Amino acid sequence: MDLIEFRYSDFNLLCPKKYLVHLRETFILDFYQSHLLKSNDVVLDLGSTTGDFCVLASKKVGPGGKIIAVEPNPNDYEILQENIRRNKCLNVTSLNIGAAAKRGLEVINFRGTTFTFKADTLDNILNTLLNAGNIDFIKMDIEGYEYDVVESSIDIFRRARVVCLEFHGTKQKIDDLLLPNGFTYHPVTVPYLFKRLAANIFSHPIHFVNSSLSMVKDNPRLLYLVPFGYDPSENPEAIFTGYYTK
Repeated sequence: MDLIEFRYSDFNLLCPKKYLVHLRETFILDFYQSHLLKSNDVVLDLGSTTGDFCVLASKKVGPGGKIIAVEPNPNDYEILQENIRRNKCLNVTSLNIGAAAKRGLEVINFRGTTFTFKADTLDNILNTLLNAGNIDFIKMDIEGYEYDVVESSIDIFRRARVVCLEFHGTKQKIDDLLLPNGFTYHPVTVPYLFKRLAANIFSHPIHFVNSSLSMVKDNPRLLYLVPFGYDPSENPEAIFTGYYTK
């Protein structure tokens, strides 16, 4: 595996080279809304991959908080554990398992790699394995399993303050589950992304340049949409992030 180092402020993470764009999304663009984390929060990171959001959240919530990092891919999980160690995240509990609607074995293709993983319901993972209690903040990037997990564990989600996730054509279904439980949906808009980029112009100029170029290269229409704002949920089949708050 071709591993590289990613450095941002006081963070130092290993990641496969092909994941670099996703770390920039987390640290530079703040796709998962880490600014909504509070001191002492209990955070559930579903789909931790190599630990970018996990490590960031660990520092945000402080020693009184707790991060539960759940990652089914054994290779990513090994790197996740190394990143937890090298960033001294003492408030993180990690599990090599996947959340799904039922217990069993699942097969998934993730970023070009197909693997089989052990899965369980979120209720079993949190209550049986960890006795975790209430979760304040849920970040979820689980490649299309998000609807099944929310539906099968709705009591866990309805008690959360923030739910931030990557959709895979599941926006309307997730709305139907969370909006009746007191949540308000917020899209990640283009003006928000450029505001995040601007915040890194001077503090992290290299990341600013690389993130700007890759974002515009992948989505050239963004330059025309900046003045108007843009809700990616207008395209229900798109893969995009959004978040729900109470």
